[in-house]
Amino acid sequence: MSSAALATTRLVRQVMYDLKRRFGCTVVVHQLQSSDTNYANGVKTYSTRQYSVRAAVLPAMLTPEQHQSISVISANKMFIYGGLFETNSRAFIIDARELPSGFQLSLDDFVVYNGQRYSPKNIEILEQGSGWLLAGKADLNTRLSNYTQPVTSNDLLIEEALAVEVQ
Repeated sequence: MSSAALATTRLVRQVMYDLKRRFGCTVVVHQLQSSDTNYANGVKTYSTRQYSVRAAVLPAMLTPEQHQSISVISANKMFIYGGLFETNSRAFIIDARELPSGFQLSLDDFVVYNGQRYSPKNIEILEQGSGWLLAGKADLNTRLSNYTQPVTSNDLLIEEALAVEVQ
């Protein structure tokens, strides 16, 4: 690795450390292992691995979203039907050193912060794999049942199943 790449990686790690000190909170990263859906009652059960990490949590942004039916869009009428609502999204900066070696975030995983589940909309890998910038959208219709925030150290791995009801 060249000296310029080492300097860049060192700078990214220093900035990440400073952000964790300023905006750091404990979040739980859930890595999806398997999922099962009970079609009779609509309950989806996830089997996840949980990692309690300290991450930089950036302030929430309320962004308006609009949904329209395909018939209105295809008709190209002047009068537009649809729903406009605001969604809660946050950005999480997660240090790769807080997670096991070889860990990879995917769009199937999710983050729990203050009892609220955030599903990733976008995941960016930081310089030299030093961490991730995860843009998460709050799942307002998802209620985590039988979930308690684990009080753990960063080295402890927790495995459990949790049920999620979509209202």
